[in-house]
Amino acid sequence: MATAYHSLVQKAKTQVGETVVVIGLGGLGIHTVQLASVLGARVIAVDVVTEKILCRTTLRSR
Repeated sequence: MATAYHSLVQKAKTQVGETVVVIGLGGLGIHTVQLASVLGARVIAVDVVTEKILCRTTLRSR
């Protein structure tokens, strides 16, 4: 979660309404999706494994 926070908050300075693209929904990717959603960003998640995308959809991150 610290890496996602560092990337989204400290480096990118993600704002409400911005679009965040997350490529790969492994451990880091799924945390990034969740944090971006909490920050109010529009999230586009991409992965080659369909089950991971379905898991992300189930989280209803935005």
